[in-house]
Amino acid sequence: MWDCKGCKNSCCKHKKPALNKADVVRLYKKLGKDVFKHLIFRPDIQGRVVKGSENEGVLTLKSKEDGSCVFYDGELCTVYKYRPTSCKLYPYNPIFTQHDGYYTMCETTSECKELDKGHSFNHKNTALQWRRERLEYDKIVFDYNNKENRDFREFLVGLIK
Repeated sequence: MWDCKGCKNSCCKHKKPALNKADVVRLYKKLGKDVFKHLIFRPDIQGRVVKGSENEGVLTLKSKEDGSCVFYDGELCTVYKYRPTSCKLYPYNPIFTQHDGYYTMCETTSECKELDKGHSFNHKNTALQWRRERLEYDKIVFDYNNKENRDFREFLVGLIK
């Protein structure tokens, strides 16, 4: 996990993390039902695509007009303790390879301008947590997409149960 110190040229200004069930549950603990107004489906990234009428794509957080995350206040994240796991991992990028189970290699991205100010800890455990959460969410999306009658609201509410 990365302990961000805020750089004002933050990843929060540019990144739009794909979410999973655990991310939505954490945000729900902070925001209650208001969490739903901050979620959007984006068709423009790879990931677990939820299929349905106008609500189709990868579940992610909405952006402000300037493209920054809806929870970015200009310096730091306003839901930092509850932020998505992929945000906790940044600036590390987990890579999973099949060989006697999954293991993690972390590559540091050059986009983080303040690497020397933050502090990395437990990034391997956080990456493995991200992988478990992603696999759980993949199954939820797969099951939802195979339903004959899909209800977008039912899908979102089902994530917090």
